[in-house]
Amino acid sequence: MSRIPTIAARVNERAQRDAGGVSERERRDHAERMAAVHGGPIRRHGVARWLTRPTYDAARDATRGTLEINGERYEYAAPIGGETTLTRFDGAIFRFATDALGNLTCDCHDTFYTGCRCLHANALRAALAALEPF
Repeated sequence: MSRIPTIAARVNERAQRDAGGVSERERRDHAERMAAVHGGPIRRHGVARWLTRPTYDAARDATRGTLEINGERYEYAAPIGGETTLTRFDGAIFRFATDALGNLTCDCHDTFYTGCRCLHANALRAALAALEPF
């Protein structure tokens, strides 16, 4: 009985391939190849969405908004001439630096100890890209 799911998975994989689709194994292999090409593991995380769109706050001379990442709320702040931050509602602060190419790097433990692109940088990058131009 333990072979039935395996056989069913293979049949399903073969049907996807015959229909022009890509199997999960091929998708995973491709992700690993892309990670090797781009110089580090690419971590997939969950969902990022704006709860309140970023707007300019003249009193603080910064653009501010509220971002939700995997169900946790973060306060986004991008002061004019300062560093971009995400502040989790439990008080943890994540600071971002932008290189000459516009890539975000975070100061969190995941980035520091593993060298991976972290949840915060990936989510912020995706959320900012999803904003419509003004």
